[in-house]
Amino acid sequence: MENYLRPWIIALLFASLGSSVAWVRGAITSIPILRRFNPEARNEAQIALEKRAELASRFISLGALASVVAFFTLILGADHASKDIEGAMCAHGVIHSNPYGPLALGAAAGVALIGLVFLELHRLDLRSPIPALVRPQFFAFLFAAPLAIYSSHLTLQFVQELDFSIVATCCSSGLTSNLSRGDSLPSTTPALPFFGSLFALLLASSLAFLARRSTAHSRLFALLSATAALLAMATNASALTSTIAPHLYETPTHRCAFCLLSPPEIAFGAPYLVAFFILLIGWIRTTLGAAFYNHQSIGESARDFMKSGARLLILGAVALMLISSFPVIRYRVIADGTLFGW
Repeated sequence: MENYLRPWIIALLFASLGSSVAWVRGAITSIPILRRFNPEARNEAQIALEKRAELASRFISLGALASVVAFFTLILGADHASKDIEGAMCAHGVIHSNPYGPLALGAAAGVALIGLVFLELHRLDLRSPIPALVRPQFFAFLFAAPLAIYSSHLTLQFVQELDFSIVATCCSSGLTSNLSRGDSLPSTTPALPFFGSLFALLLASSLAFLARRSTAHSRLFALLSATAALLAMATNASALTSTIAPHLYETPTHRCAFCLLSPPEIAFGAPYLVAFFILLIGWIRTTLGAAFYNHQSIGESARDFMKSGARLLILGAVALMLISSFPVIRYRVIADGTLFGW
């Protein structure tokens, strides 16, 4: 019961349960809307459905924001709790202190991503002359609601099983156990994820620039840019633990991404997260705009939305490229080389 008195746990449960309530309400509201909603109709029943959908969308927007808040509260709260659990040097030790932690984190990330997609889809719908995207929004609720409920269940289980009296394992425990058995640590790491992510970020920003400037092939460049951005985010996340973090910590064995949330590494971690988040929003917005680019009713709004997403994508990609390069360049200048000999 003592766990429920901690402020970060109270905030986490409120955000997680609040998002679940919002998604469930959206799923319930979606049933009559999916059956009878027709954006081309202009009768009394359709107007009533549009008002109901608009009110529900505004309420669910708060739930979508709560999903994002719950995800970051779980990570930042776990990092804060690492000071109260012996052996847990960062959020990694707290989250992995019981079997529900990693599952809760993964489910929260999934719900948060769905929430971001919904918020951008709703933003595009508000810009459109007719509510043509109401059905896709409410169709998504049928899938989001079960995941949100499952995420809240896992979060509640994680909080219940969280024991502040145990001795947790830190993010380097696996490496430490290998050393105790006499195993040698790898002295090299593949350069492909790091340089591949930089190339993908440069390619994504260049294609997004062409998507904003081109007229005949704008949609094609936008789709290619979104594909490159998705590849860039995946490879950069891999490079963060394999290359970027070790150069920031100045040791080849420390590869924990969660430690970037603790001082003094937070000076790098915070800008990195902001740049990654901007790139993610730009990717979502560009993808949605390109998907509805040729829509008969909202094509013009979708094209403007796509170009605004391309602008965010350029900003996020360039910022992430510079921030990711900084630890490696800094170490190379100071030590006249890299940690891994390339």
